[in-house]
Amino acid sequence: FIFAELVRKRLSPSVRPFILCLLISVLFPLCEYLHTLTWLGVPFARLAEGQVGCLSLIQSASLFGSYFITFIIVLFQGLLSVAIINLRKKNARRAILCVALSAIVFIANLTFGTVKIQSFSPDGERVSVSAIQGNIRFEDKWANKAYHTMEVYAGLCEKAKSEGADLIVMPETALPYDVTEDEAFRTYFEGLSEESASEIIVTAFESEKGELYNTARLSSDGSLSESVYKKRHLVPFGEYTPMLSFIQRVFPPLADISPIEDPLTAGDGAHLIDCKNGKVGCLICFDSIYEGLCRESTLSGATIIALSTNDSWFEGSSALYQHLSHARLRAVENGRYVIRSANTGISAVISPTGEILASLLEDTEGIATAEAFHMESTTLYTKTGDIALILFALCAISLCVFATTYKKKREK
Repeated sequence: FIFAELVRKRLSPSVRPFILCLLISVLFPLCEYLHTLTWLGVPFARLAEGQVGCLSLIQSASLFGSYFITFIIVLFQGLLSVAIINLRKKNARRAILCVALSAIVFIANLTFGTVKIQSFSPDGERVSVSAIQGNIRFEDKWANKAYHTMEVYAGLCEKAKSEGADLIVMPETALPYDVTEDEAFRTYFEGLSEESASEIIVTAFESEKGELYNTARLSSDGSLSESVYKKRHLVPFGEYTPMLSFIQRVFPPLADISPIEDPLTAGDGAHLIDCKNGKVGCLICFDSIYEGLCRESTLSGATIIALSTNDSWFEGSSALYQHLSHARLRAVENGRYVIRSANTGISAVISPTGEILASLLEDTEGIATAEAFHMESTTLYTKTGDIALILFALCAISLCVFATTYKKKREK
């Protein structure tokens, strides 16, 4: 890091390791945040994702978000590194101090997480939810197999209904067609919930005023709701081409890389879906890796999060599990049950503590059903957002100022 190098040159060897440890700890999450900015930013492989295997270590995301988890990880490792440096310098007292501080950081985070999980008590209306997985790859959906796809999802919806599902979530663009232009597809979606107590989040393309959107609606009692959610963060070169005119001039082949013939338009708000027992906030695929979008839905009043995604692009890679990890972090950050439905996997029902209550592995057809609650309570993170980033930035600036004044004092 440039900042770290500038600070390092201005500090004496006695204080340098401690200051650098703290500086890098606050700079690292700030750098992760930069990965979310503009269409160039794709915030995969964050440090917090690697901690979802131990749920107690990620519960503090409900306080200050996943960037705070990153801060804790880097600070913990940094303090141990400073301890090793002091051992090499035969300064046992400072080494013990650093080990003790690192232990306090780790134990405090672990203890908070353990207590939070043990004391978790869901509130709100209880519902049975199902994520359905047709195991139909993206390319197959486009290969004139609409009726096969319709049969698969109709069968899975019937199975979920028979198991008592109150709310069913379909994967991203379960039918990759414009339902506003073909009445047969609209009738199909309406019929999925006909004469049934189940409510179904259906997904497809929809056009409006010459713009094409990736959408989610509610099918209930044989009709589609007026409320529609439109995907907010589109995949560059997958759903649209950024800086199209420039790219067409500089590198024309890149302008035609998108598998979608007509570019999509991004939605402009959370647009909750009213269900019988509460309000559902929707996320579609790429939306889920941007923490601000899920928080926006929760702030707007969402009591459950329905996440429809298409991960067939990843085909067995670690990206499948990384994408799932984002959904688990969103659940913890906002204290909401997340119903994640994927075309080919991994589909899951996730609790507000990040626990996977039911799931389907990749390349399997079926339903993941579990009990969920329309949560009414809100977390500190939902209320305050990424305030930790502001504190990290202020801390970084203060350390840089300290390093500058420290050098001046030494020169005097």
